[in-house]
Amino acid sequence: MKKIIKTAVVSAVMSAAIFCGCGKEVAGEDLINAARDSYRALDSAYVEVVNDDTKEAEQTFTFKYDEKDILTYYYYGTDGENTIARFYNGYEEYTEQNGTVTLTEKGDPQFPGYDRDLPYPMADKGLIVFQKKSVAESDIETMDDGSSVVTHVYDVSDMQAVEGEGDITSFTVVYYFNSDKTLDHLTQITVFDLNGDKTTRSYSVYISRENSVESVENGIDISKAQKAE
Repeated sequence: MKKIIKTAVVSAVMSAAIFCGCGKEVAGEDLINAARDSYRALDSAYVEVVNDDTKEAEQTFTFKYDEKDILTYYYYGTDGENTIARFYNGYEEYTEQNGTVTLTEKGDPQFPGYDRDLPYPMADKGLIVFQKKSVAESDIETMDDGSSVVTHVYDVSDMQAVEGEGDITSFTVVYYFNSDKTLDHLTQITVFDLNGDKTTRSYSVYISRENSVESVENGIDISKAQKAE
């Protein structure tokens, strides 16, 4: 499932870096940090990760916290050939990968136990990628209507190569903010070099239905589930 892995790999590399302000100023950091904090505080939302070349959503994620801050979510990812889906409700976690369904339950050693204090990664602020320490160049452009575009170009020297894609030679994040300073969406653009062949991957992250998800549907046929070992 190379494409599904690729959409998350740079975020994983960035989140693994040590966060450090280091005294430097980065354009738009206040807007970005506010958006990250606002997302982390949501009770519910719907997320799409869209391949900008195909215009298709390769990942979707719906989540909701209940009155006890227990998380329920449904995730779906595909690369056109392979699929993976996961449903979690605080008591059970169903995973379907290419038609095979497994179940883990609360009390099992591998059960994750997500809640408000320990959110699933896509329900956490890391969904909106930002590591100040690694930003090499930054710029903010304000439009006539008050909206703004923030561009961050990252130092990729510490980013690991991606199997099947090659070395990361460029990583840029572009954030699009509305006139009221809320985040509209963000785009991650990664350039890979595999033995001299360069490939550009661009994915946009859209967040909608903030605090308006009434329930999270389980798209997995649980009758096929087998207990995970």
